[in-house]
Amino acid sequence: MAKTRQTIKKIILEYIYNLEALGITVHKVIIFGSQAKGTFTEDSDIDIAVISNEFEKMGLWERAKYLGRAARGIPYPIEAIGFSPSQLEKSEQGTLIDEVKRSGVEIQI
Repeated sequence: MAKTRQTIKKIILEYIYNLEALGITVHKVIIFGSQAKGTFTEDSDIDIAVISNEFEKMGLWERAKYLGRAARGIPYPIEAIGFSPSQLEKSEQGTLIDEVKRSGVEIQI
């Protein structure tokens, strides 16, 4: 099934709903990678950076646990990475979050 921008947004909104049901309040979502660049194929996953204050006090593995649980039941592959707002602000050049900030597209939620 081809993924249109509307379909992608609907998938991301469902994912955010799942995250919030787990107690993670989402501040911002930024789509990056092939979906943001317009170079995606039918087999491409959806790469997103999820920004939440709750991630401030969590380690990497705990974040991954919540992000993985939120993807359950969604019939499209989602690769989500969690960051806190302070991490988004303090990103260094050449890091993944720097790439997300430079080439990503914020999804209105």
